[in-house]
Amino acid sequence: MDLHVAVGGWSYVPLSEEERRGVFRLAGEIAFPPSLAEVLWRRGYRTPEAAKAFLALADAPPANPFDLPGVEAALGRLLLARRRGERVLVYGDYDADGVLGTAILVRALRAAGVRVRAVLADRFRGGYGLHAAALEPLLRGPEAATLVVTVDTGSTAGEAVRALRALGADVVVTDHHALDESPPPADVFVSPRLLPDGHPLSFLSGAGVAYLLARALFAALDGADPGFRGVSSSAVSPAREVLLGELEAYAALATVADVVPLLGENRSLVRRGLRSLRNAPSHALAALLRAAGVSPDDLDEEAVGFRIAPLLNAAGRMATPYEALHLLLAEDAEEAEARAALLRRLNEARRREVGRILEEISEADLRGPGAVLCGADWHEGVLGIVASRLEAELARPVFVFAPAEEEPALLRGSARARAPYDLVSLLADLRSALPEAILVAGGHREAAGLTIRREAFPVVREAILSRLASRYGGPGGTSARGGLLEARLTLEELGDGFLARYAALAPFGEGNPLPRFLLEGVQVVDSRFVGRDGTHVRLRLARGGTRGKAIAFRQAEFWRTVDRAHAFALACEVRPSTFRGRTHADLHVLAAEPRPLPSFVPFVRRGGEAPGGRLLAYAEEEGRARAWTFARPGDFFLVLDHGGPRGIATAVGGSCSPAPSLPFSLEVLPEPGVPELGRGRTAPAVLLDLPPGESALYAFSRLAPEGEVFLPPEVLEDARRWARFDTRAWFGRALAYVRDACRRGDVFRRAGDGSYVLSAGAWRSLFPSSWSPSAVHLVLRVFVEAGIASDARGPVLRLVGEKLDLSGEELLSPTLARLTGRSEAARLILRHAVALAHSGAPGEGAFFRAP
Repeated sequence: MDLHVAVGGWSYVPLSEEERRGVFRLAGEIAFPPSLAEVLWRRGYRTPEAAKAFLALADAPPANPFDLPGVEAALGRLLLARRRGERVLVYGDYDADGVLGTAILVRALRAAGVRVRAVLADRFRGGYGLHAAALEPLLRGPEAATLVVTVDTGSTAGEAVRALRALGADVVVTDHHALDESPPPADVFVSPRLLPDGHPLSFLSGAGVAYLLARALFAALDGADPGFRGVSSSAVSPAREVLLGELEAYAALATVADVVPLLGENRSLVRRGLRSLRNAPSHALAALLRAAGVSPDDLDEEAVGFRIAPLLNAAGRMATPYEALHLLLAEDAEEAEARAALLRRLNEARRREVGRILEEISEADLRGPGAVLCGADWHEGVLGIVASRLEAELARPVFVFAPAEEEPALLRGSARARAPYDLVSLLADLRSALPEAILVAGGHREAAGLTIRREAFPVVREAILSRLASRYGGPGGTSARGGLLEARLTLEELGDGFLARYAALAPFGEGNPLPRFLLEGVQVVDSRFVGRDGTHVRLRLARGGTRGKAIAFRQAEFWRTVDRAHAFALACEVRPSTFRGRTHADLHVLAAEPRPLPSFVPFVRRGGEAPGGRLLAYAEEEGRARAWTFARPGDFFLVLDHGGPRGIATAVGGSCSPAPSLPFSLEVLPEPGVPELGRGRTAPAVLLDLPPGESALYAFSRLAPEGEVFLPPEVLEDARRWARFDTRAWFGRALAYVRDACRRGDVFRRAGDGSYVLSAGAWRSLFPSSWSPSAVHLVLRVFVEAGIASDARGPVLRLVGEKLDLSGEELLSPTLARLTGRSEAARLILRHAVALAHSGAPGEGAFFRAP
């Protein structure tokens, strides 16, 4: 089936049957819940090897800096400057990436004994890019610098580089931005853009490039080879390793703040850098966290992107970027606290200005293929934030302009867009067509800046809109919120082991976004309105016997008016939440829609006759309701998939080929020929087997008039057995048998990696002789799904040593979840079954009515 399941503006595209089988194989082989395995599958990691390689990158050691083109030559020039006692200028961009990268190189060069001075671009005086005029006074006279090293800028600054070299300075450009047709004419050019697409270092930020250069510098200084060639990148003294930890934290902040893809080296860089940041070894980092109101327990990529990075960027937006640089270079606690407090005040002023501009824009006509806006009194420093907010709302490119502070005849602009839009290509086309109007332009595919002549704004605006319309078409409406949901999630998956595996996918950000899930068939058993004015809703969810917690931000109106008697489909994210030292999975609801509880189509034909003894059975599989409709065992049957939107059923299997399509609504249709079961009572629904959970039983009960379901004697007997069966305790005992055998060493041998190995044929001997072969095989199946045992198809079994200490409650297995649900359904049946006294029905059948 290729039906989209829609929830609000979000949609989920179901996997094909072949893809679903692949997801479940992957889940078993890497010991992940099916929902997270589906996320990996959809992101292209479809084999155990590919998935494990992606997961392992997050904990990989630092990359070898000499793999980055230009590092070796740049290092040689820095070491020469050190030996000669030259003065070095480090020139960085004014955003968080440029300022953090500048701080990295300044601190590294100072630690290496190099005389260094920092210079930053100014958003209001010269704007983005390398400006030779700003450096010229520092390149003249007896105290002149002889080497300029750029950070996060210079890739397209060919003219400025030539001007600096004409002034007698050597130029080392380190940058990560897109190039012009050729690299800049610098003495050395260090850039991940010179690497093949997809290389682990190709995603680095400007500060990431600076960090690798600093690491190479320290390795060379502490290595045996004074010429640095062949020096191990890990040969760094313990004292310098402490400083590198702080610089790595700077690089991690910049990587998240600059919204570069969290792929390749960036995954491990951010993971390691956040660890260093949590330890806050420097006065500067500790003061920065306090000013942002972020505790070490709350520190993650989202806290960096939305609370820490705005503080650093506020300096360049509202005053001067040197205010942020001074904090990052502060070595005194008192100075660091004072400078961090200033950043906090600047950020508050930034918030007020953004709110004022957005209020003005709310009255504008924003229809068209994009939005191109200009305000005479808008603050130039917040244009990027305004553009980002509008782009998120409109889902179309946004350009926002304001008069340049130092030259009112010019307009500074910020642009934001998302795929499939490409700002780099668009701006290159515009500069080529309007060279007199557009003076400066540069940036990334999704974020860019430009400077234009004020009188040319109407022409530039028309050129932007016409190119957007011709390249991409143009919607005439407004917001297109939402997006794609990557995986189906069930409440049953959110056990103790889920968050550990979820964390293995992190860090989340550009290129590795936070997963978004479809959660179906849940009921809201309690709600509480929270926040100022009660605009948010705290929800308690249930699905069968499983409970969960969720919060819906800014959705109070929906939850006050919706009928809670329905089940719901949710588009949601999963967030770890810690309360009183305990961490659980919290669901953040993005959108919700009520869904009717499943009902079924009691329709089947055999040889053109209405069957004399039609039976209908119901079960659930991976959160999708399914009904099996039978005539008699061996007769024609259909499998109806109830997972489509608005409860439309489609035949996906059957004993005839091809299976017919049944595009009718799911309703209970009366049918003649249903047998009477004593005293004139009929059974339009007969339970053929125990369902895999209470929710399935409740849903099936709604099929029959008055909610009654007939239980044949054999099903009632199964219910009695399963009600006494504590599945998790039983598997806990099985785990104890295996653990004891491993420790005795009588059938296992210990491998070098700490795992335990035995022949597959010896598995049966680990358990009591009273256990049936099918029970023993079931244990192995659950152990494989839980990641304790290797696949049982080979001659040898391998058990993961550290997982043998799990309890039965900690086992994460789809099979075990279904068995546990079956026991819960059995206990519910016995509590509410009504015997057929004097009915004349054979055996001990009974009716069940859901409470």
